[in-house]
Amino acid sequence: MSWPLAPRVELQIRLDAALSRRPFGAVLLTGPTGIGKSTLARTVASAREGTVVEVLALAELRDVPFGAFAPVLASPDLAPELSDRLRDVVGAVVALGPSLLLVDDAPLLDELSAAAVYQLIRVHKVPSILTARDEHPLTGAIQRLDHENVLERVAVGPLGAREVEAVLEERFGTRVEPESVRGMLARSEGNPLMLRTLALAAEEQDTIQRGSRGAIVDAPRLPRHVSAIVAERLAGLGVTQREQALFLAAAQPLPLRLAESHVDTVLGTGLVELTGAPGREQVSLVHPLIAEVLLADASPALRNRVADEASGLLIDSGDEQLAFRGLLLRLRHGLPVVGERLAWAASYAHVVQDHVLAARLARLSLEQGGRFDARLTLGSALSALGDDAALTSIEDALADADGDDETALALARLGHHLAIRLGRASDAVTIVSRTLERIASPAARALVSADLLKWKSMAGTALEAELVDPEPGPAELAALIGRAMVASMLGHTAATRAATAAARPLVPRYRSELPTASDLLDLNDFLATVFDGRLLEAEAFARARLDGPRTDAAGLWSYTMGLIALHTGRMSEARQFASAAVTELEWRDFTGLLGAATALHATAEVQNGAHVDLGQHDSSDVKVLLQTAEARAWSLALDGDRALAAAVLREAAEAGIEAGHPALASLTAATACRFGEGRIVAEVLDAIDSMTGSRLVSVLAMLARAQASAQASGLAASAQELSDVGMTVLAMDAFTDAARLESSREIRRRWLNAAERLRGHADLFSLAPTRASGEQLTEREREVARAAASRRRSQEIADELGISIRTVDNHLARAYRKLGVRGRLELAEALERLPE
Repeated sequence: MSWPLAPRVELQIRLDAALSRRPFGAVLLTGPTGIGKSTLARTVASAREGTVVEVLALAELRDVPFGAFAPVLASPDLAPELSDRLRDVVGAVVALGPSLLLVDDAPLLDELSAAAVYQLIRVHKVPSILTARDEHPLTGAIQRLDHENVLERVAVGPLGAREVEAVLEERFGTRVEPESVRGMLARSEGNPLMLRTLALAAEEQDTIQRGSRGAIVDAPRLPRHVSAIVAERLAGLGVTQREQALFLAAAQPLPLRLAESHVDTVLGTGLVELTGAPGREQVSLVHPLIAEVLLADASPALRNRVADEASGLLIDSGDEQLAFRGLLLRLRHGLPVVGERLAWAASYAHVVQDHVLAARLARLSLEQGGRFDARLTLGSALSALGDDAALTSIEDALADADGDDETALALARLGHHLAIRLGRASDAVTIVSRTLERIASPAARALVSADLLKWKSMAGTALEAELVDPEPGPAELAALIGRAMVASMLGHTAATRAATAAARPLVPRYRSELPTASDLLDLNDFLATVFDGRLLEAEAFARARLDGPRTDAAGLWSYTMGLIALHTGRMSEARQFASAAVTELEWRDFTGLLGAATALHATAEVQNGAHVDLGQHDSSDVKVLLQTAEARAWSLALDGDRALAAAVLREAAEAGIEAGHPALASLTAATACRFGEGRIVAEVLDAIDSMTGSRLVSVLAMLARAQASAQASGLAASAQELSDVGMTVLAMDAFTDAARLESSREIRRRWLNAAERLRGHADLFSLAPTRASGEQLTEREREVARAAASRRRSQEIADELGISIRTVDNHLARAYRKLGVRGRLELAEALERLPE
């Protein structure tokens, strides 16, 4: 089985753009050994049409003139004079008509080969990719290309968590749990070569546990050849230096202020690096594998002595994170840790979302007699991991609870597990409400009340507009989160932001009781930004969190990205993000969004022509009901019954209003405008507009009224407003509809041009008639269009033609634009009119 390639899409896009640069399309990829420069270059090269000339430089050939070009040349006959040889080599390469010159390890070229590369790029302007390792300085002709700014430098950095996850999941053939991804990322430092080494070692050593939810990868031993390379580097250390390096290996990374006296002799050896701002420097070994070799080679007695000293330094540091690492260090080396500290460490691990470790630490605490804290953390961690034993552990914690505060905390975790993880929202409401009656403390009751509102909503009860006043302690944070949730669902953006702003200072203080508080506040701020009519800003907000460190919130942010893509007309992106959201939320869902994400994915699939069984998406949760209505409406609209589709949306939106979710209901109602049926939902959107004061809702209501009146000026005005808030596809359609109704040729042309500018190069999915471009369909576009017109799904078309789903969607979008049609029904009619 071949090793999968990391999906470095952004770098590939950057390279493609750089290769099209004028006058010189030349790129220099730089980075450390094993970072993936050569693989990236060959991936880009393989996608180009025409001849790719590949030159591989080797240190062994630096003294052989044109040695690097020998495999490229069709004939070994070269002129005897070196200057003539240079002419012959360059001429031979130019004669090949290369679409790309790929030079691997360019600094290792012999002088004449480097001169040939210089001429091919500088004189003949051959598009080129050169790679160079960081440890190899540029010299001669290659350095001159760099100094003359002919080369665009692109630094290839380490893989991120998502890229590591994609590679591992493709290699292992299943999903990989988040903690395993984080562990492999940390050990490999995102280096693709090291990641491959570790993954192969895990396969060989059988440290991969496969279950119903995917794979858990336990850390494999380092392969012998890697250990030998590292050990050779450590061979020159003196006794004191090695012991200090061992100290750092056990405790890293360490604040320099704590570690300086413990590592002073190794600071200048090249094995240690300093990171961070002045005064806040961190000291660590240059690679985590060095630490592994040091610890493996040390005697047990020395390891334990160093671990005892290092753990004491960490625990006494006054820093919570360092203290946690100190406790883990003691456990790793078999040093004693009291049960109470184990329970604290388990809770900390759960907060930082290392649920596997949290469960292990909680069990160790229980073995030493721990009770409530350990049982509750064990149940919470098992719930996050999808373990069936979670319910029993949380119920045991509830039975062990001493006083109202502990009872309320256990009750909140029990309700969360029942409603979110098991999908039993009604049971959560019944059990929690019954037990809550026995809690006398207002603060303890308030800790559960906000979550109870969410579970009631998921069970089909209307979301209440009023919440109890915040009580001191974690209940204050819970109440503010609940207040933000209610305000955001009502579209009251100012109230949402006020609640989140008041809650943020409390998050660090109460994160052990409410570990997901920060993410929930982020979600409500995102929704406030959306309904303020700043969709581009909201999308950037979600993207930053999705592209950041891999956390349990990944599914949440994939869902929000899919939601924006759907309502702005980016059908392919909506499906990709929704699919990712479903996968990620099946792993980790602390918001109850799995059902909504599943319905979102169904909507995107229906837009792509798939036949989806929408009955399986029935739910009491209003978010699921609204999204499922959109999927049903799209199915009806694509079959030609747009009025019925709009009626389905109006009915769902009215139910959303009754359930206390008018803001989300407005998005569902406005989908009718995508079908040109705003008249059917105009009254509902006006009602929501009067409730919310949201700019986005106001603009959507304006469009519905404009469609109802069928006046060109009103449609054009709403189009401009829609463009301003970021609702691209609706704006484009409104400009197009306005142009169809406008009698003035000049104004009509201006509005059609505005619609085309909004479309740009994006693949927007629109049912509005567009201006036919007059371009002929390519053979592949015609092939895809015919398949789509016969109601075949994009996946089926992609499988049959041997292309990607995204490519199918791109061809289909271009066919719509060229033919000026609304959807697949009109597509079939337009294809029948085409000459064969």
